[in-house]
Amino acid sequence: MTLYFAFLATLIISLASGQNFNYNQIRPGTYGSNPSENRIETFPWVVAVLDQRDWLFRYIGVGSLIKPNVVLTAAHILNETIADDLLVRAGEWDTSTTADQQHVDLEVLNIVSHEQFNRFNAENNMALLILVSAFEMTAKINIIPLYLGEANIREGSCFFNGWGKVYLNSTDYPTGSEDGPGRSCEHRYV
Repeated sequence: MTLYFAFLATLIISLASGQNFNYNQIRPGTYGSNPSENRIETFPWVVAVLDQRDWLFRYIGVGSLIKPNVVLTAAHILNETIADDLLVRAGEWDTSTTADQQHVDLEVLNIVSHEQFNRFNAENNMALLILVSAFEMTAKINIIPLYLGEANIREGSCFFNGWGKVYLNSTDYPTGSEDGPGRSCEHRYV
């Protein structure tokens, strides 16, 4: 288990360093909450993690599809939930409309949080969601392209994306998937 998370930590660090691998021809820049600024297939690995207790389907965070049946997410968003409480939605782009109703929902079979996750300082803040079945890969649903050590890493080419809070204590969420370069996102979301 520790070896698996060590691999994931290395992977995340390499992704955070940026890579010269532009999976879907992402244009540099900061994008607002207007989903029409990007193609619907720009980030097919971004999934929404939903709390489905009481059938309310409440958004709690974002994840990245790293295998057809495995999502990498932040451990802090799970906050004492159990696998039966969670639903992972892929293929959703704009949560304010029903125009992109081709999303797919899958239930979570198991939650594997980093064994050294510290909820007080967010150290080792990662978890895997093992899904009950695998997503079918499409233009809108696909796994994240991982850095294999062959491409040149360029500073400033790291992108963050998802439906996160604009400000830490805000209850407002953007309705569309957002992205932008690392420094811009860092100032806006941290």
